Amino acid sequence: MKRIILSLLIILTIFACEQDISWNPLIEKQVEKLIIAAAGGMLLTADSVKLIIPSYALPSDGKVFVGRTGHEPSTVPNKDMQIIGYPITLRIPSDSLLKPLQLSFPISSNVVSADNCFIFLYNGATYFPVEFSTHGGMATVNIDIINWELSARKNTEYPLSEIIIMTLIVKQTPPLKEMGLNKVTIDPDGAMSYSVPSAGPTSKVLLLVHGWTGRTTVWDSLLTWIKTETDPAYSEYWTFGYNSSWSIEDNAEILAQTLHEYAGGAQIDIVAHSMGGLVSRSVIEQYEGAQYIHKLITLGTPHQGSPLAVIRDYLGALVAEEDLSDYNMYNYFTQGFRDLNTTSGYINQMMELTQPALPYYVIAATSRTDWNLKIEGPDDGIVGVASALGVPGADKPGTPFNMPYDEAHRKMTRFKPIYLQVIEYLR
Repeated sequence: MKRIILSLLIILTIFACEQDISWNPLIEKQVEKLIIAAAGGMLLTADSVKLIIPSYALPSDGKVFVGRTGHEPSTVPNKDMQIIGYPITLRIPSDSLLKPLQLSFPISSNVVSADNCFIFLYNGATYFPVEFSTHGGMATVNIDIINWELSARKNTEYPLSEIIIMTLIVKQTPPLKEMGLNKVTIDPDGAMSYSVPSAGPTSKVLLLVHGWTGRTTVWDSLLTWIKTETDPAYSEYWTFGYNSSWSIEDNAEILAQTLHEYAGGAQIDIVAHSMGGLVSRSVIEQYEGAQYIHKLITLGTPHQGSPLAVIRDYLGALVAEEDLSDYNMYNYFTQGFRDLNTTSGYINQMMELTQPALPYYVIAATSRTDWNLKIEGPDDGIVGVASALGVPGADKPGTPFNMPYDEAHRKMTRFKPIYLQVIEYLR
């Protein structure tokens, strides 16, 4: 059966049993057993979660636990990601393995497959990707590492390693009404409506460009706040919605073409979030956008890439193992994610810039805690501060904004102190 990935990319962060299995305390959904290292063994819960431990896989004898405790995370800081199913906890009396363990669990076959999902081990602090396969309504994963970051592992009452497993969904395409270049208005309740841009030679326009997997609705707070401002005074507000599975340059070309059609000689300022800052830079630096654009302000844009984009390579390897034609399709529909990699050709090209052709302003933030794959140096949960500020010749605040959230990146467009900095730059 062909697997369809198109505009839906699913990333996993912890194993999940089937979504329609309800919590029932009368059903034994956890098993703990003393395992003799030389013999190995198997643990099987009543809801078909199975853990196979080969002989001499554990360095020493000890109790092994598998199942659901009821205390696993049910949400993640990233509000655009949704957990599928139920997390599973695995406790092992060691921080290392001599042989891989095999864990299998039921899945909904119409939701989870090896090329539209990805599984991470989670140790309470960071995530680590692992390969998995699906067959006969079951997912199987081989766990061969549990000590990827010993110092970050949370403390538990057990003298052993604890890891968890679950599933997340990310959409890359906004609704049709938000796609392309639109004039936007917002009512007192925060509802946004869209129409055809109508700028003229004397118009002053603020253009808002969302980030990867984002939507134009991320600008609701900013639009509500800026309506109260008399300086600067804009005659129109525009948004650009795009499919972030496409390459950054392709989306930039679309934006450049629509600006050529609708700009009408207007002065256009851009505020862009995350990938949107790179789309905007491409318009300026590659598609002669400086004739339309007066200044660019970026929020958390990975100007030097993001290490988290390596997830694409892990998932692609899984797809390639199954079907080369699917791998080609996967590559086509994850071009934007590819461009965000710190080693991508696109990022290398952006880093060749020595001086912007117009005023660039770059804003970075930090999270309250690290919650995702490790990024070197301070970060906002997705993008490192060094990358967000990494544009030669750009103006920037004296220090990054310290945001009181576990994952600050996706909240930057709604954080009032950042908005006040944006207004200062727009003035």
